[in-house]
Amino acid sequence: MSRRQLLIRLAAFSFGHFLALALLNSFIYLLAHIPTAVVKLDKVIILLTYFQQVLTFPRWLLRQVWFGESTPTLLNWTLAIANTLIWGAALTYFTRNRWRNTWDNAV
Repeated sequence: MSRRQLLIRLAAFSFGHFLALALLNSFIYLLAHIPTAVVKLDKVIILLTYFQQVLTFPRWLLRQVWFGESTPTLLNWTLAIANTLIWGAALTYFTRNRWRNTWDNAV
């Protein structure tokens, strides 16, 4: 795989992660505003929130490096971008190695 294909795959997985995280945040927000008298969705919301925490773990980990109680806005944007790039790189690495191992076993 060439370097260009690798960067395209990294960008695609990073954008996919960002999109999935934005949709998950919107879905949690939507479910949280449904009245509990209609449907009890507390356990579903908690489960989705745990999944959201997994997707934002690299950002949380990088935020712990910053000292103080508040973080600057530019740092928040940088950490959000770093979070998606870290997940994109991890997904690129795992799919590339899985694909390579699949072909090695087939031949």
